[in-house]
Amino acid sequence: MTDQTLPLTGRYIALPESRELDLFAAMLVKRGAEVLRCPLVSIHDAPDQQPVLDWIVDFIACAACSALQSALVAACGTSLLPGLARYAS
Repeated sequence: MTDQTLPLTGRYIALPESRELDLFAAMLVKRGAEVLRCPLVSIHDAPDQQPVLDWIVDFIACAACSALQSALVAACGTSLLPGLARYAS
């Protein structure tokens, strides 16, 4: 294909982070697109951590929340919360 026949020539495509980002980006570039990679989430520490720790301790102490607790602990990045709460108390 020449530059004139590439279907995405002159188009910018923003790609969110994903597992196959490099492969998908290469496929788009091959068709003439300019790819802009962008993160979906930016994680920052809370400036004051005490309210976060208080919430975690309260959440763990809530017997009615056990199903939600299990779901959160299984989710990526939250498996450290119970240990952090025990350490903080």
